[in-house]
This record gives sequence, structure tokens and C-alpha cells, in this order.
Amino acid sequence: MTEEGAKSFTFKVVVLGDWSVGKTSLVRRHSKGMFLFDAKPTIGVDVTTMQYKLHGGVLLALSIWDIAGQEIMSSVRNQYYGGASAAILVFDLTRHETFWHVRTWYVDLRDNLQQKVPTILIGNKKDMVGERAVTESEIMELADGYGFKYFETSAATGENVEKAFYNLVAQLVVTKKVAADIFGIKEAR
Repeated sequence: MTEEGAKSFTFKVVVLGDWSVGKTSLVRRHSKGMFLFDAKPTIGVDVTTMQYKLHGGVLLALSIWDIAGQEIMSSVRNQYYGGASAAILVFDLTRHETFWHVRTWYVDLRDNLQQKVPTILIGNKKDMVGERAVTESEIMELADGYGFKYFETSAATGENVEKAFYNLVAQLVVTKKVAADIFGIKEAR
């Protein structure tokens, strides 16, 4: 609930990536501060809502849509993209093929939304150092090429999870012109 007269904004964020890259674990770590070692695969979509209180009492809510990554779901998952204001693309640092599939996920998203939305790229499972299969140079080439902000995270330890989500919130504040309402800025006429 917002304070009397305070503004509130709600944005839909889709979380995309191959199966078992840790999408659900990242969302759970951010929303509940916990990690389950025996997480079950998402069937269809799992929606979580997070609220962020910004300057001036402005309330920003993210409706986070964790979309199933299994190939069998490919024919229906694009139904969940509609209305997305932002995206999180996730790959597994220990499984190189999940990194290469990021391009496909992004093209699928862009084609379905028919517009560019704030997007961050997450390489998850940073804690599994000895099993790393994707090089930093490969990642930065992709991130720079598409204009993604990149984060290496560990849903297991929590490393950089909050940083990634708060970066996306900041991008939404700027790109969706929420900043004007937060700071009381009126458009120049």
C-alpha cells in the first residue's frame, strides 16, 4: 500500500533461459532470501511480486514471470511475454550451450514484444568455479553487442543477486520515466 498521494508503478519482468540454469533459484533468492538444493523445474510460468520503495515514497512493483525453459514448453511460452517491460536472460556458467542459447531467447523475446526493453544478462552458478565453461571474453562480446548489463551470480550463495535485480529496477526507473515522478520533475514545454 502506498502513502497518501504517493505514486506507484508496476512492471512485468520476464526471466528467460534454458532449463536448469537457476532462474527459479535466482528469483527465490531475491524474493525470499533462500536457496533450495532440490528445486523442481518450472512448469509453464511461476509469478512472484516484489515491491521496492523509492525516493519520495514512490512504490515500484515488479511482477516477475519465471518462464519454463524446457524445449517442450517452446510452443506456449511466448504467450507469457506480452506486456513485459523488462527481461532477465540467464545462462549457466558451467554449461556452454546455455550461453549460446541466450541469443535465441533474446530474439524470441524481441520478436514477440516487437520492441526493445531493458534487459540484463546473468551468468549463474558463479560458485562452481572449477566447472566454469564460458569465458569472460565470450560473455562480454555478447553483452556489449546487445547492450546488456552483465552480472555473474550465485543463487546458492546469493552473490550479486540483489545487485542484478536492483540494476534492473534502476533501468526501469530511467527508461520508463519514473524518475520524473520520483523527483518531481516536470517535462519542459
